[in-house]
Amino acid sequence: MSENNEQINFKEISQKIHQTGYVDGFVFIFLGIILMITAGVVNFTLASLGLVIVSFVVFIPLTEFLRRRFTYPRMGHFKIKTEKPSEIFPGMIFFVVALIVVSLVIIFILEGGNVDEFYDNIWEYWPIIFGLIMFGPSLDIVDKTGQVRFYGMGIFSTFFGIFIFFLDFPHPRDGFTVYLLILGLISIIIGFIIFIRFIQLYSIIPEEKERTNNELEG
Repeated sequence: MSENNEQINFKEISQKIHQTGYVDGFVFIFLGIILMITAGVVNFTLASLGLVIVSFVVFIPLTEFLRRRFTYPRMGHFKIKTEKPSEIFPGMIFFVVALIVVSLVIIFILEGGNVDEFYDNIWEYWPIIFGLIMFGPSLDIVDKTGQVRFYGMGIFSTFFGIFIFFLDFPHPRDGFTVYLLILGLISIIIGFIIFIRFIQLYSIIPEEKERTNNELEG
């Protein structure tokens, strides 16, 4: 087997393994929860900011807890070498910051270079900016899993942001709040649909079932 074929096969195997991280729907459920809580942060609610921070802190351990109860007994448990957070976050932060800066410059130009108009109308553009930001995780998931359907995250978020942009709200910030709430709710619904379908399609592996019972009894 040639070196190129070995690399291709390794890529396919890696993608299939990463696909299991999204088969139970938990990622979408927690993403939706975080988006809905962030809607409170947009309205400068200190409690909501605290909840967002807590959500990010408990996301990994809570997801692992749920997968030990529902996912691993049905699919088995295996780990793959993943990128360290210190290797991922700088690139993510750069992407988000660069996108926001470029977007703000474009908006400033569209507002005729008027600083007052820029500050008055900036909230109207945030649904579109956030939708474009969602292309970051969307592209990353597609690269890791090889499943192009995850492009839908960025595409839907952006077009939905454009739709919200053209609606009238009492305050421009209300539009971004509604955008986050609806986007979060949709993500939660999709997550639960995936989870229910996962439970129906995959039965518990006998040895994993016995191991899970022993863990619960212990």
